[in-house]
Amino acid sequence: MKPIKAFFGDGEKLFAFPTLELIQELEAKTGFGIGELVARLRQHAYSVDETNQIIRLGLIGGGTTPAEAARLVGTYATARPLVESYMLAMQIITELYAGPEEEEPAPEDDFDFPQDEAHSFRAMWSEPEQADEPHPFRAVWMNAEQAQEAASALADDMRAAYEEV
Repeated sequence: MKPIKAFFGDGEKLFAFPTLELIQELEAKTGFGIGELVARLRQHAYSVDETNQIIRLGLIGGGTTPAEAARLVGTYATARPLVESYMLAMQIITELYAGPEEEEPAPEDDFDFPQDEAHSFRAMWSEPEQADEPHPFRAVWMNAEQAQEAASALADDMRAAYEEV
């Protein structure tokens, strides 16, 4: 997996799962195989510990020491709105599972079948072109600043709704 850069805690961090051993550690810590873990996150049937483990092990794979990764997760993942950790975990796990998003479409193959986004894993979770409102999973492919703004707006909306009750 190519490392991804995202804002977490006090700055930009690198996240990656560069080895099979790190993926197996994620499976052992969460109790789920990688495919089931991806499905749980996509269905919003995840636990806080699962998102924290994805972030912690992703930090370690990105070069952060295990002690620093545990400190960062303990300090920032649990002290912020859950949607922020969820969105970061989804970004990390999608990169691991689907690979990097292609910058430009792949060329047509020998059989003249275009190898476009219509058949990609990522396309299954993005909103249709004609949609009036964005699909909730679209935030996974935002950059760190856009994701932070979206999470803050969602948190503000949730606070306002709570105050109305």
